[in-house]
Amino acid sequence: MDLARARIIRSVAALSPALLLVLFADPGVAAAGTDPALGPVATTLLAGGGVLFAFRPGPAAGIAQGARGGTAPDPSSSLLRGLVRRNPSASLPPPEARRAHVALRLAGPALEDPDPAEVGGQVPQHADAAIAAILARIAGVWGVFRCDDLSDGQVLDLFMLDRVLTLPPDEAGGLATLFRHPDRVLSLRDKVAEIAERRRRFEESCGALEATRTAWRAQSGRTSGRTDLVAALQSLGAPDQDLWHKVVTEHDPEDPDQAMAALWCVRQRNCDQASVAIYLGALAASGQLDRAARAGDLAFLAEVRRILEQWNAGLYLRREIALEPPDQVVDCAPMLSAALTRAAAVTGTPRLPDPVGLFVEYRGRLPQPRDAWSLRTGLVRAPRPADYLDPQAGERAARTP
Repeated sequence: MDLARARIIRSVAALSPALLLVLFADPGVAAAGTDPALGPVATTLLAGGGVLFAFRPGPAAGIAQGARGGTAPDPSSSLLRGLVRRNPSASLPPPEARRAHVALRLAGPALEDPDPAEVGGQVPQHADAAIAAILARIAGVWGVFRCDDLSDGQVLDLFMLDRVLTLPPDEAGGLATLFRHPDRVLSLRDKVAEIAERRRRFEESCGALEATRTAWRAQSGRTSGRTDLVAALQSLGAPDQDLWHKVVTEHDPEDPDQAMAALWCVRQRNCDQASVAIYLGALAASGQLDRAARAGDLAFLAEVRRILEQWNAGLYLRREIALEPPDQVVDCAPMLSAALTRAAAVTGTPRLPDPVGLFVEYRGRLPQPRDAWSLRTGLVRAPRPADYLDPQAGERAARTP
């Protein structure tokens, strides 16, 4: 079995069993088109709606030739509405370009997945592999196992489905209305989006893991002394929202190095919104903002202004991390507002803006542990892959006293 086909077959686990079959106007069509060469296992997976079929050379029994072979496929097997299939939009690429695109999709992505042993676990599927699996599965229901044997109408179906699965939501929603079952097509799109999000988080976590390994090696395995924590964070070269959240929530504000590191973290636009909320709420609750105002620390107040303006401009786009409890910061708005008013009066400077909509409930995933980092010394030890790549690591860390 070649790697491309293996990736396509493995991606079945991420898809709901019923989603593909219900795209057809006639549910009975799902019983047709099994590949006898694949035997009982194929029939079992087909009946369960799993994605099995990968394209390969060689003829298949009962292939509908359609527009390219002379016999039109049963219209009940069409994904698109009949009028759309008969009269495609003139704005679409020509038929041969659509066929070339579908053939490329069915071949599967040329991915260089990391070795599972190197990342400490299973590698999530790429969305492109899932899409290849979906298209191949539908063609298998039609009884077609080579791209050249797809009719022009079938190619159009697959081409348009691929567009719905990959275009931005507003465009995808409009195209979905061209299908016989728009709601089911959009449900399938949601599943692909979930797969894409898991892969995105995995790749981002891999980057953070490798960056931490590099930082550890750069410190040559030091286990004593101190180093500049901000410099160590800056050296990573890859965003790590979970590490930044650790710095924000666990730093000692009386330690200048740690306080500067927390400020640096919340200045980053990739910082999670929950981290920003925790930081600004703590500024007021701890009296740090009042102390800075009384000390005339205008440089620090300017940094706070920058964070507030970035928030109000909508520049913090990441909202993944949950607070425990979720309403941890909901009562912080009046306290921060009063502190901002006092700071303006003490320093004689314009009042800093209140953050709009910041102090709300934060639900999502629990932060992943970043135990390789010492905030007190700035030193890094060898990171554990599970802390970065195991989706349950955050929950386990929260249960550990």
